[in-house]
Amino acid sequence: MYKKGNSFYWVFLIFFVPLIGCVIYLITQVYNKRDAEKITSEITHIINPTKKIKDLEKQLTFLESYQNRVNLADAYLANKDFNNAMPHYLKALQDGFENDFYVNSKLVETCFLAEDYNKAIFLCR
Repeated sequence: MYKKGNSFYWVFLIFFVPLIGCVIYLITQVYNKRDAEKITSEITHIINPTKKIKDLEKQLTFLESYQNRVNLADAYLANKDFNNAMPHYLKALQDGFENDFYVNSKLVETCFLAEDYNKAIFLCR
């Protein structure tokens, strides 16, 4: 910091208000905006784990598309709600997407994790 000639107000802020100064410095200088948004999203997910699912359900209600349905199924799978993920993956495979590798592999994974082994084996064939 001294060698690069950066502003010395960071030094004063960090020394005179250590905790707040360090947090402000890290947020504004170290993390870029994308990182800050990702951190905020992760904190929100920790505090309210079903928020992402609720938002994706609203998105699917607003616009029922293949991608919105797959995103919702992925969120259910990440939340270990296999019984809700499975119907969304099955519905996504209709209407010309029967051979989609990603959704088929996620469906097999969901069946396996839901301990529906016969269905998982059947889908692998």
